[in-house]
Amino acid sequence: MTSWRLALLGGTAVLALGACAVAPAPAAQAPSSAASSSAASSAPADTATPDPMSPGSTSPAPATPSPSTPAATSASPSSTPSARSAVAGILASGLVERPAPASVRVGTFALGDSFLLGSKRTLTAAHVRVDAEVGRQFYEGIPELRAVVRSGTLPRNVVVHLGTNGFLTSKHCDSMVATAGPARRIFFVTVIGPRSWMAPNDRVLKACAARHHQQVVVVDWAAVSAPHPNWFGPDRVHPNPTGRKHYNALILAALREYAV
Repeated sequence: MTSWRLALLGGTAVLALGACAVAPAPAAQAPSSAASSSAASSAPADTATPDPMSPGSTSPAPATPSPSTPAATSASPSSTPSARSAVAGILASGLVERPAPASVRVGTFALGDSFLLGSKRTLTAAHVRVDAEVGRQFYEGIPELRAVVRSGTLPRNVVVHLGTNGFLTSKHCDSMVATAGPARRIFFVTVIGPRSWMAPNDRVLKACAARHHQQVVVVDWAAVSAPHPNWFGPDRVHPNPTGRKHYNALILAALREYAV
């Protein structure tokens, strides 16, 4: 009986030891549980991050261009702040300064349609020679430019604002650059308005400028004016007097910055 009892006691001791051996298992899982608890406690920290758009947020709201901000881009050619403000809408990369032949005179020639025609007085006063005609298509400007080249009077800088009245192609744009010749710098002005061809035309102009980056500058009127519908007249294509001032300032700033 005693040995049996001892056996039972031994069995009990073994079982007790077994229980002691197994008991630490839940403790081994504790870190995992603590990690889950830590992760759970950290989750609200993400959701508690202030939302800049939330009315109760103390984070500063993103700066929104004010219609009055571009007022620094006055039409005065001598205003340095005007030039710097307007240059934000000018795309130029990889330009190369090439010495112009003596036969190529200093100055600027602007070729365009009715949009450019509205700026003729201001640009002429700034010594820009303007050839603009109502309804002119981009492709119609190529022979006009060729005629000026043949006359020997095309200066070193050429502003082209065409594309308001219909589609243009890459071939048209390349032809315009080739007609002007490698000794000249060309300024292509983008267009904007509720016409199906305007956005595609701007893409063509920018792609063309990338191909001819050594001599072409993009004056991105579309990007500069897009946030300001109050710059336009009823047709949403031609500018009102306020928009006209900003347009003139942008053109003159581009010339001051990049003309050769």
